[in-house]
Formats: sequence, structure tokens, C-alpha cells
Amino acid sequence: MFSRDNWSYSCYKNSTLQVIISLGGVYQEETQDALVEYCVTVLADNQDEVFQRNFNDLDLAIDFINERYNDWDFEEVQDKSSDGGCGSCEAH
Repeated sequence: MFSRDNWSYSCYKNSTLQVIISLGGVYQEETQDALVEYCVTVLADNQDEVFQRNFNDLDLAIDFINERYNDWDFEEVQDKSSDGGCGSCEAH
């Protein structure tokens, strides 16, 4: 199950799809600010985006993903032994 502690390295999977929460941003022209969005994204095996819904609040994204996809297999993917990328950083 997704939580505030594991959302950045977890996913739900079924036989052909996976769903993740990632970070995005939106530029607000009127205020000239960039706002953070939390994107619930369903990906196909080839990493093509199948569906995406954006939230302004992490807790809303977590609630949505857990309610909609909780019957899929849950995985925490945090391999610090991989070569390169954020997963190999020992700072976390």
C-alpha cells in the first residue's frame, strides 16, 4: 500500500500494466509560479502512458491510487545495489 514514506519508489502491477506516483509541475502564468503536482500514472509494459491523473496534494494522490488499484500486486522497488541512478545513492 502506498504511503507518504514509500510513494516515490513503489508501484502497483498487474500482468501488463503498472501504476506509479511521480512528480510533475505546472506553470501558472498569472502568478508566474511553478506548482508541484503528484501524477498517478498507469504505464504499459513498454512504458507508454495509458492513463494519468494529477493532484495538487500528495495525500489525495495516495488515497486515489490505493482505492483504485489496491487489488493489483504491490511492490516497493528500492534497489540500492543497481548501477547508477537515484536507486544507487547511499544518501537516502
